[in-house]
Amino acid sequence: MQVRLLGWFQTAARDLPWRRERSAWRTWVSELMLQQTTVGTVAPRFEEFLRRFPDARAMAAASEQDVVEAWAGLGYYSRARNLHRAARIVAEKHGGEVPRTWDDVRALPGIGDYTAGAVLSLAHGVRVPCVDGNVRRVLSRLAGRDLDGRELAERAAELVPESAPGKWNEALMELGATVCRPRDPACGACPLAAGCRARIEGSADRLPAPKVRPATVKAKASYAWIERRGRVLLGRRPPGPLGGLWEFPGDRVPRACLAAALRARLGVAARVGARIASARHTITHHRIDAALYAATLRADPRAAGYAELSWIRERDLPALPMTAAARKLSGDRNGSARVWKVIE
Repeated sequence: MQVRLLGWFQTAARDLPWRRERSAWRTWVSELMLQQTTVGTVAPRFEEFLRRFPDARAMAAASEQDVVEAWAGLGYYSRARNLHRAARIVAEKHGGEVPRTWDDVRALPGIGDYTAGAVLSLAHGVRVPCVDGNVRRVLSRLAGRDLDGRELAERAAELVPESAPGKWNEALMELGATVCRPRDPACGACPLAAGCRARIEGSADRLPAPKVRPATVKAKASYAWIERRGRVLLGRRPPGPLGGLWEFPGDRVPRACLAAALRARLGVAARVGARIASARHTITHHRIDAALYAATLRADPRAAGYAELSWIRERDLPALPMTAAARKLSGDRNGSARVWKVIE
């Protein structure tokens, strides 16, 4: 099996930027970026991010805000904050070098079993497995049944060869991503098809069983477009979810509650006018219908609910690290978007 899969990977592997030059830092950053984000979104951003933070020391020397700004658009910003925290630990405790032992890597903030396995095997050649959704799918189909967590971990560990463990893990993940797909698997192109129980039994499309997803929660969010002398007011979110990103003042409330939300966030009374933009926004299982309303303030605002406030020229908005909802609303206002659905 190892020979067939590694031979296939040698010719079928996609040309991805994190594969062109291998290091533990590059592997770590790429794996975090790829969590809950598509290859198509990450690939054009990866080298740009590495130019700004070429190693753990460079990131450790930066502020969290710098890291979050560089991460803007990749979503799930807790990954960026954890990476920054972990880089400081690496700089302080490990001399700036990504550690080479399971316990040391696993102890870093934001690193679970999968990411630890990827860093150690792909970059350091340590014989440990990497079990992501792609690997789970491939191994379950090869076995012809859903493997529980213990079986999956044991089978994945058994298969990792002594030589080139990183190549094996990467090949297994690549097979799941490009051939053994969740739907419509390309069994005819699979190097492991001859020994695949699911292919033989015709059950590939049903394995592994889909996870039970939580019911969709619908919510409304309302934000204010407050303009003064050609500039629009934005607030930078405090530490926490989406911390450090800019947004139009408002909250996850219906329009009727927007004036009260503005008083809480800006410390002054506001008059809310007509809706000028709308966007649909999805965060995990929450579907949020967001709207942007023209508004005026009755006095100068203060950052009561934000880390800071700033009046920004409208033409400078695209360069600002904004929340996805704010960016979509800005695009809708300018006629470049209507309904957006993006995982943040």
